[in-house]
Amino acid sequence: MYKDATERIVRAMRTILQPCERSKMVRCVIHTGSVVAASPLKDDGQGFKHFVDESCWTPLNLS
Repeated sequence: MYKDATERIVRAMRTILQPCERSKMVRCVIHTGSVVAASPLKDDGQGFKHFVDESCWTPLNLS
């Protein structure tokens, strides 16, 4: 059906945004990519955790 994840993501965003545009009621859409702000890196920096959850927010001192 889709060639890759990017195509699937773009399709999902269009599915959400097109009705917003047609409604003429939505002025602003805020998209948050919280998974991008998460890092499964262990606290000691050695290896990765087995899953990503609320404890995996990237520390502010890391770029």
